[in-house]
Amino acid sequence: MVRVDGGIFMMGGCASEEFNTLEQNLFTHEESVRSFMISPFEVTQELWAAVMGNEVAGVRAKFPVDRVSWNECQTFIARLNAMTGRHYRLPTEREWEFAARGGIYSHGYRYAGSNFTDSVAWVAGYKTGGTLHPVATKCPNELGLYDMSGNAYEWCQDLMHGWKTEYDPINRYEGETEGKSDAQPSPNGDCHIMRGCSYSIIPREANHVAMRVYSQADSHIAGLRLAHDVEDSDSGLYDVMVKRGQTLVFTRVSPTEVALMSAIDRASLRGKLRVPQTVTIDGTRYTVVAIAASALQGCNELTAIHLPATLRYIGPMAFDDCPKLGRITVDSHNPVYTESMFKRSPEGNFLFKYY
Repeated sequence: MVRVDGGIFMMGGCASEEFNTLEQNLFTHEESVRSFMISPFEVTQELWAAVMGNEVAGVRAKFPVDRVSWNECQTFIARLNAMTGRHYRLPTEREWEFAARGGIYSHGYRYAGSNFTDSVAWVAGYKTGGTLHPVATKCPNELGLYDMSGNAYEWCQDLMHGWKTEYDPINRYEGETEGKSDAQPSPNGDCHIMRGCSYSIIPREANHVAMRVYSQADSHIAGLRLAHDVEDSDSGLYDVMVKRGQTLVFTRVSPTEVALMSAIDRASLRGKLRVPQTVTIDGTRYTVVAIAASALQGCNELTAIHLPATLRYIGPMAFDDCPKLGRITVDSHNPVYTESMFKRSPEGNFLFKYY
């Protein structure tokens, strides 16, 4: 299992991704995710057979399960938990998308790990032969997760509550219903979310990280990927006041390092923001080494940013949609940053060119 540190991200199809929103695409909105664990692979037919007591041909042992229902997934997970003493579950939809995007290390790719389908996904029209393939035979995404843009659709825990898309602004995403088995079903009936894409689908936009489909809980149509909570109850997100009136949200990326995720109140970020080299959380000092992909998006009153020498990574859309941002400075002794790293958007904003 891979640990995914909690964070804040823009869920759904973002305009900055040059993604032509389709009807199934989730309405773009900000979400926060607690730290969690997720499998780097889809559940294989070999594992499914071992837990469920089925037979599987040797040649297909490493292929993902792809024709099981949401209900059967719950039975599989219950048996697996009884065998292992663990608490596996399906990922929630927001966990799935956050992980597919690469978590706090996201490069803003259209697909899970690349802007090019062929490098990361088994889908129709891209040398698939119209069949499943063994797991982990394409490239992983930034977190080391495989096959999240093609091979088998994957069930999520969530009930489907209407499309909640850009075409249905009144019925936008209701995050409080996420993962709740007792949530009221939508008019579509007892349907659950599926994410990813199938080997049999011609991609176009169908395997974009924001795409979602749904089906009845008893439909034998998809596979699954396991998740479980982190061992402790820590969400992984920390609010730190860096200046009077300025509180930023950080997440751990190692025992001694954190990444800047967002601001408690973007409207409070006025004038110049100095990102600190270190922050103190619960009495422990952490080095700030990264800024997440959408960390300071939409800070309308931010005019200048000063970055510390400790940074090693900055997300590709970290400072998008900041109309008054006119200056970005860095510590002069930092060998990583040069003027060639920056470019101006058509609106005149500073954007990072290389990472």
